[in-house]
Amino acid sequence: MAGKRWKLYYNSGTHAAPTWVHIGRARDIKMPRGKGTADGSRRESDYEIEESALKTTGLEFGYVYKPGADTVRDALAASYYSDTPVQFAVADGLIETTGTRYTKFYGEVMEFDIDAPLKGDDVIPVRVAHIGAEADGTLRLPEVVTVAGGS
Repeated sequence: MAGKRWKLYYNSGTHAAPTWVHIGRARDIKMPRGKGTADGSRRESDYEIEESALKTTGLEFGYVYKPGADTVRDALAASYYSDTPVQFAVADGLIETTGTRYTKFYGEVMEFDIDAPLKGDDVIPVRVAHIGAEADGTLRLPEVVTVAGGS
């Protein structure tokens, strides 16, 4: 059950009033995060010094394809075909549950392949790049959020 605790969502609302839609057919969620490095060496030291530079993030997952109407698949396809930003969230539980922690960021679907093996599910490999801005161009940095309890 360990891997099943992680949930993937996209926001069909706005940044100010999000409507999180669960991407239930996601498989093998991966959210790579890292830091670049910069040379911070100085003449006062005999050692090379590395300093942290820009951070990176993104998202990769497989989406299990099923024929017929599918609003989640349509939203992912719209991001790919129309270059539309989408806010995603990777959560360690249900996003409405008090105490759930999630990382949210604006991204754009950069890869939306077809993978149709003879055996097994048809899976759409999806790669999302962090683009940093919502549709109106407002810069939105990735955020880590903990869901607070209600009153």
